[in-house]
Amino acid sequence: MLYTFNNVIHGFSASITEKEADLLKYQPGVLSVIPETIYEPHTTRTPDFLGLTGKNAALFPAPDKVGDVVIGGFDSGVWPELESYNDAGLGPLPSRWKGVCEVGTDFSSASCNKKLIGARFYVKGYEKKMGHPVDKTVESRSPRDDTGHGTHTSSIAAGSAVKNASLLGYASGTARGMATAARVAVYKVCWIG
Repeated sequence: MLYTFNNVIHGFSASITEKEADLLKYQPGVLSVIPETIYEPHTTRTPDFLGLTGKNAALFPAPDKVGDVVIGGFDSGVWPELESYNDAGLGPLPSRWKGVCEVGTDFSSASCNKKLIGARFYVKGYEKKMGHPVDKTVESRSPRDDTGHGTHTSSIAAGSAVKNASLLGYASGTARGMATAARVAVYKVCWIG
């Protein structure tokens, strides 16, 4: 058994053989057995990717309700010190929020605030598959982002406005996410190895 889940789904993650998986799917109360799928991180056309264009644009909450929205990202983690995670002007956390700010290598509970309201890392499956612990000389055993991809995607979704942003001094302006008043919860599930 690697993880148990009870919020969005009721289930668990385990390292089992194909034969054990076949036996498990016929047990009473088991709705499905899903084998692990390994995905590569990609980003393209953010509004379309997030489903916030065309007829779906109306599904996004009114501006006065966006502060109650929590955008969860499953990616390579987060670099919390970036200005994109500045919580200036944000009110209290949504009362329904039950997440945590998980502590790990170079990541303390102070890494979270009213913008970045949750951060966790899931490493057991990766370590089981690789047969060894995360190489801490290469990456952080924590929600900290060591590749930049998770930070990039979560700030595109809900990053605070950052004035005078540029790429090496070119194209300066204000960088902002799609929903600047939304909260962010990051779950590190992508590892360098």
